[in-house]
Amino acid sequence: MENETQNINTAKPRRLLDFLILIIFIAVTLTIFFVFNNRDKGMEEKIIWKFDTGIEKGELSEPVVQNGNIFLAVNTRGKNKAYIVSVGEDGKERWKAQFDSEKERLGGGYDEVRILGFSEENTYIYQDGFVSVLNSEDGKIINKYVGGGFYHDGLIFSGGEGLLKAVNADDGSQKWQFIIPERTWAFQGQYTYGNNNLLYIKMGYDSNDDGQRNQEILMALDTLTGQEKWNSQISNIKSASNIFLNANQLLYRIIGENEISRIDANTGKKLQSVSLQNFVAEFGSDWFYVNKGIAFARRGTGREENFLYAFDSTNGNLKWKYDFQNNSVVGIESDELIYLTSEKALLGTGRGKIDAIDPNTGKKAWHYEFGGDASISKPVLSENRVYVTAGNSLRDGEFLYALSK
Repeated sequence: MENETQNINTAKPRRLLDFLILIIFIAVTLTIFFVFNNRDKGMEEKIIWKFDTGIEKGELSEPVVQNGNIFLAVNTRGKNKAYIVSVGEDGKERWKAQFDSEKERLGGGYDEVRILGFSEENTYIYQDGFVSVLNSEDGKIINKYVGGGFYHDGLIFSGGEGLLKAVNADDGSQKWQFIIPERTWAFQGQYTYGNNNLLYIKMGYDSNDDGQRNQEILMALDTLTGQEKWNSQISNIKSASNIFLNANQLLYRIIGENEISRIDANTGKKLQSVSLQNFVAEFGSDWFYVNKGIAFARRGTGREENFLYAFDSTNGNLKWKYDFQNNSVVGIESDELIYLTSEKALLGTGRGKIDAIDPNTGKKAWHYEFGGDASISKPVLSENRVYVTAGNSLRDGEFLYALSK
């Protein structure tokens, strides 16, 4: 009898514990369901249309807008097929051009197709070491030649083997070449254009001739002739951020420093740096962006990493800081509002969202979460619309969204 009583007494707390575990399990399950499925239902009207390429496992580039039409590069995961898709303002497909890659990359996969740029009539595409010239109206290939790099104002620039070349974008005929100084190499993608026919290139430099980059220099070339206008050392040991042109000044940040470095865009003369107010740089806080006079920066570690800081780029005064819940910034564009796209790692997935922020106050005007495990692109603005790509190419697919501003 005594044993039976003891068993009953021990069973009660066990049942209570099982009940509490069940309650906790239900609460966690509901929380996860809410996080993955809840969005701003009241913001659904922001979506004007949603376009599906219909390409299985298609990974979409950020959208590019030209003459009101939207263009996408679509690369298929693990396959040698890629596409350029043109979409009209109404969200309907205009044309689709297929590119079959013959070059398998080291480690697997195939060379991706990229949109280099546009002229009034043509679209310039890169893949497998070739530039293809497409008619922008129907997607048909007009010309193809060996080349690559980046497009600007009718020219395609490419670097390699100690040279930087400029060729005519339509036929690949060389316009000029520039011999890169010894022990110097250009960083892919580190190019900025000015309104004065100057091309600014960030380069690494090995001053000790030991095969190690220990400096970075910024060089200005005339895009019409390829002649060097000036060069300036911008960093020593530490790396500099991307370079941004703002009111005839080139702005950048050195990793771990809490100031904006400035260079006269026309002469290359270094100007007095601007200290960032109420901002303490930390290791890894190299993210930096400038858009229409506002400089954006993030802290590298800790709670303050959750905030995006906005400064007046002319004096470094803090305008505001915005809490975006520790998301990773994908891109920023602005006109009347600032449009910030970001992703958040959640249980191994990325949750993409877009925030529209008042540039004067830092207050959120609206935001939209794409739900599930959606990655997201940089926002692209065109008239009264914001275009982004979002989704998961391995699950439901990636889509092009047109949202109203």
